[in-house]
Amino acid sequence: MDALRNPGYLRKTTEAVTEFIDAFKAFMELHVETKDTGVGRGIMPAAIVQDGV
Repeated sequence: MDALRNPGYLRKTTEAVTEFIDAFKAFMELHVETKDTGVGRGIMPAAIVQDGV
């Protein structure tokens, strides 16, 4: 599909990205990144549930 000739495609893509960003923000309100845990990369998930959630 040629995005330059199909503005509807671009609108739907923008809507999907916006929806994803909103869902991801809601997800991250309940989770924390594990990048600074000291555990080897790839052993733990990238994000885990916050304590007390």
